[in-house]
Amino acid sequence: MKNYLISPKKKQFKANMHSHSTCSDGRLTPEELKEAYKARGYSVFAFSDHLKVQSHSDLADEDFLPLTSCELDVAQQGDNSFNLRKAFHFNIISRHPDDFQQVPCNPRNYSMEYINEMIADARAKNYFVTINHPNWALFTEDEFMQVEGVSGFELYNCITANFGGALSFTPDIYLDLLRRGKRLYPFGADDNHSFCLPFDHPQNDSFGGFTYILADRLEYDEIIAAMDKGDVYCSTGPQIFEAYTKDGKLYAKTSPAAQIAMLSESGATAAANAPDGEEIGELCCDIDGTGKFILLHVVDGEGNHAMTRAFYKGEDY
Repeated sequence: MKNYLISPKKKQFKANMHSHSTCSDGRLTPEELKEAYKARGYSVFAFSDHLKVQSHSDLADEDFLPLTSCELDVAQQGDNSFNLRKAFHFNIISRHPDDFQQVPCNPRNYSMEYINEMIADARAKNYFVTINHPNWALFTEDEFMQVEGVSGFELYNCITANFGGALSFTPDIYLDLLRRGKRLYPFGADDNHSFCLPFDHPQNDSFGGFTYILADRLEYDEIIAAMDKGDVYCSTGPQIFEAYTKDGKLYAKTSPAAQIAMLSESGATAAANAPDGEEIGELCCDIDGTGKFILLHVVDGEGNHAMTRAFYKGEDY
């Protein structure tokens, strides 16, 4: 019997889960962002302007779903540069497009007690909570282990990647947190402000990192339910069409790739690698000795990545 981890029966909706418009410090209006992203195949878009939750449900149509959200941030205070201070940034996404409450945030109150109180308030007000750009924010895994109530992990952040290098794809941090017991779902996002460079510039802050959300229909409740179940994966290019376990093996089918790998809680890993100048699209490997969980990591010929959440033995397969 096949135990599907990524079902081919689900539609995969391309999403940008972190953005900024003229409602805060972005250059483009919500309407301009919709036009630009919809033209490039995006179906879901979280308008996460700073500190104030705003609905843009008036922009919804049969092919485009705006998510009601905002970004909350709390940073250390001091005389040193802002970029040298530890900070925690969170996206909160309302489970209802129009029926929501604001979540008060004091950006200067940098303490774990306050941060956890703020997250608890957001969850009590029916928000999904994601931690943003973990590498740029300078906090350590030990510090993040003290944070409670976060469901999503921004595994890739385009603006910090394009201006700060490949460290903004953070699988090592993600795997360490998983192995230490955190249950987190991986998101890719742009964090686009659109004020630096035009769309066609290779270092622009748009269309670089995204999330595939697996659902039956492009409806608000369906997308939120998929996020709550972890039916998402992070990508900067590759797509994972299906993945399942059967008789002690993991099988996966993907878009053309240079490598398809299984990672796990333990040191047991496996990979299918394409010969030089060729591509592959399938993986079959044993899952014995992998510990509590496995996950998939795909790299294409241009160095783009996709990574799934952790799938847990006895729960998912």
